[in-house]
Amino acid sequence: MEKQRRDADKWRTSICNVALHTKKQIKDLQTKEQRLLERMRIRDLKDTKKAMENRIMLDVMEVDSRKWPTLADLNEKVNENVVLP
Repeated sequence: MEKQRRDADKWRTSICNVALHTKKQIKDLQTKEQRLLERMRIRDLKDTKKAMENRIMLDVMEVDSRKWPTLADLNEKVNENVVLP
């Protein structure tokens, strides 16, 4: 009888330990997933910010490039400014 009680206590204790460790493991996995999602969100924000900065810089460069003379404009200016002897 005593051996059966000890075996039953061991069995119940092992079941409780397995349940406790399973619960802890699930909690750890949830925490890990939350940290991963937070890092992914921060990375997405950084990437979006960088893409917006690049797009703004490209737009500024395009607007600025419109002020530059083209080859046709240079040819006309050279023809107008060339003084023939």
